[in-house]
Amino acid sequence: MEKREVFFKSINSVNNLPKDSVAIVVTHLVEDARVFLKILGEQFTKLIIIPKHSSKTHTTIDDYSKYGLMLDVSRFQIDQEPESFFRTLDSHINTKQFIIFDMGGYFSSQIAYLNDRKNKFLGVIEDTENGHLRYQKALKNPNKPTFPIISVARSTLKDPEDILVGQAIAFSIEKILRSRLEVLVGKTVLVIGYGKIGSGICAALKGRASHIYFFDEDPIKTVKGLASGIQSGERDILIKSADLIVSATGNKALSKKDLDNFKSGVYIFSATSSDDEFNTCLLEYFEDDSSGGNHQKPKNLLKNKVAYLFNKGNSVNFIDGGVVDRYIELVQAEMIYAASIILQKELGVITQIKNEEKKFIAEKWLNKYFFKY
Repeated sequence: MEKREVFFKSINSVNNLPKDSVAIVVTHLVEDARVFLKILGEQFTKLIIIPKHSSKTHTTIDDYSKYGLMLDVSRFQIDQEPESFFRTLDSHINTKQFIIFDMGGYFSSQIAYLNDRKNKFLGVIEDTENGHLRYQKALKNPNKPTFPIISVARSTLKDPEDILVGQAIAFSIEKILRSRLEVLVGKTVLVIGYGKIGSGICAALKGRASHIYFFDEDPIKTVKGLASGIQSGERDILIKSADLIVSATGNKALSKKDLDNFKSGVYIFSATSSDDEFNTCLLEYFEDDSSGGNHQKPKNLLKNKVAYLFNKGNSVNFIDGGVVDRYIELVQAEMIYAASIILQKELGVITQIKNEEKKFIAEKWLNKYFFKY
């Protein structure tokens, strides 16, 4: 048994997961997910995996089908045909209880369907900030959730992952530039969004002799970025001067109207899924470049300008596997732990696990990989 399995099982030894239940997991198909999926498959009667579209480009579903039943359906398809989707889901769940490990709020627009299954639905564990915000928005609707929601998106155990994601994105960007016989040195880089991922990208790029700027709609985050030594300014002016744009908001940061402001030859990268980061009208404006490569070009030149969108607007770090090493296990372990206590949580609100429980997970992780704490 490898170290990761031992670590996950040491977390789950404290509290047992609900018996004879089904887990639905929305996940990226990356190497770091394999052991996590394997452990969940052992803990639950059945594991249903919904792969994130943005990671399918660089792997095949067959590589991960051994861990559970694959439902290859996008969030858009779920939203378009929810009745059909839930009929399929019910046929696999039958009368068993089920829990959702969500990523990006895939189920946040299906609250009514989940509420209707309250006798067997245990609740949601959400991984990302985008998803956290979507469930937060759902709680303001008249038909709000009547089930527990545990979010790990703002957990202190997620901070190391966010830092390393920033480094992974910077690595992939630099690798792409070098493959095109270019370097980051002297380039003007604009990072849109100064949250945990955006700030991590800025920090990772800072030592690469580039001119780094950021923009965030939140004035508090802007103050924080400025205090960290990163320059900011008016959005349109920053876009006009950028050689590279890295979008890290998860909230439709760029749209077709920004095309007028793009510098000719600008490189555009995303830190998350394309459907979260870019407006559909912008994505539809790009098509695969006939010369090959992992970028897209505009279908029509705009005022004799050209722009390049990489990895079809999905997370650029997935080109290189999106690796953040064993630190990802801290978040995965928190999600496993959260599942074991979800029945104790308040209904209809977003909660976290307690700080003492996070310390327990961190101590187990340190003991397994570094030293006896």
